[in-house]
Amino acid sequence: MLSYVLGFKMKITCGVELVNRAHPAISARNKTKYSVATLALCHKLKQREMHSDKDVFLILCTHKNPRGAKYKIYNNVDKLFTKFINDGKATLRFKEPPHDLIISKADPLQLKGFLHGVGLTIVGQGTGRIRLSETPTKVDRPKQKLAIMQRSDLPGKKGFPESLTWLQIQSCKLKKIDLGVLKLVHLEVLDLAHNSLKELPLGLSQLKLKELILHHNELTSFPPQLATGILGQNVQVLDLSFNNIAELSPYFCLMRKVSVLSLKNNRLSKLPRNFHSLESLRMFSASHNELK
Repeated sequence: MLSYVLGFKMKITCGVELVNRAHPAISARNKTKYSVATLALCHKLKQREMHSDKDVFLILCTHKNPRGAKYKIYNNVDKLFTKFINDGKATLRFKEPPHDLIISKADPLQLKGFLHGVGLTIVGQGTGRIRLSETPTKVDRPKQKLAIMQRSDLPGKKGFPESLTWLQIQSCKLKKIDLGVLKLVHLEVLDLAHNSLKELPLGLSQLKLKELILHHNELTSFPPQLATGILGQNVQVLDLSFNNIAELSPYFCLMRKVSVLSLKNNRLSKLPRNFHSLESLRMFSASHNELK
């Protein structure tokens, strides 16, 4: 983790709920919610100047206050609540002002790096060990689309942004789907065409994909668990063309929302008997198979 923190710029995009503990009564008055906010660790002097942890501040930048609210870090954080950090959630409790910053919808890996930097700064050990951010002037929008066309651009340990709704990884010679992809709960479109995939992980069944593009791979089957899971209930566009699929399970036809389906250039000798159950189908291709 430390090597990651050294290279990670101390800025994250997340949801934030600000709670003012000076008003103990639970009411709407002492809570302010920001669906999208930027949190950054910044120095009050210019970046090129020497600094100490005593001069490092956390900046909360929102659409309502793009210049940001400023919180001193050194010896001013009463507690860090990190029980749900793997879910992208945490809470920063400040002494002065008596505010709680309840963080949500953050990328878990980035949140871990950010809070590790906060922890080092609290005890005066951040100097030279963390990479401070420039002072934000606007809220960073969460990254929603990502296209990767060469293997060297894959994120590795850094992971994929949790906010992605559209992901394309083509021509990267992938032999299996990265587990990080299966954790992208907001993903709607997944394009893994022109790779070397031989099988699909069952974890793919839990994604709410609307489009799944898998043409030009080496798949030999489409697991029935994918058709009966959450994926099967949501997918509308499915491209399995140019693979080595020889047979489809009857469960394949439970994907009732599929409107565009391409099975061309496979090794199919027949279609499932209940193929007519694909009641939403509007565009279909199965040319260049072994159908009788």
